Amino acid sequence: MKDRYIILGLVALGIIGIGMLVWNNVRQTQQYYLKMNEFARMKTKLDGKGIRINGIVKPGSIQANKETLEYRFIITDGTTEIPVEYKGMVSDIFGDGIEVVVEGVYQAQPGIIRATQVLTKCPSKYQAAPGEKTRASVN
Repeated sequence: MKDRYIILGLVALGIIGIGMLVWNNVRQTQQYYLKMNEFARMKTKLDGKGIRINGIVKPGSIQANKETLEYRFIITDGTTEIPVEYKGMVSDIFGDGIEVVVEGVYQAQPGIIRATQVLTKCPSKYQAAPGEKTRASVN
């Protein structure tokens, strides 16, 4: 009977230990998905936290070193602006005025998002420029 309680106690401790590990990992990988206006309201609480935020690349703000794949740019909604630093590959359509989703960690000092991923959002409709031939018109 005593062995039974020891085994049940060890199983309970194992379950509690696994639960604590899972909880800790979930907390560490948690990201806030924010709109720009939400970010502006919450930014003091977001220092050092993972965030995902949607914005437009501010025209003229992109500084790129294509050899080292380092990018600095600003995302905006027309009111709020947030500087972003990113090292990695970007989509071919990444550029001024493109809608992006930036994932990374916000650092209140110096007030920047250190991005781990930059996703470009494709326009819902692709239209040929005036006078440009499309695949359908070539046939």
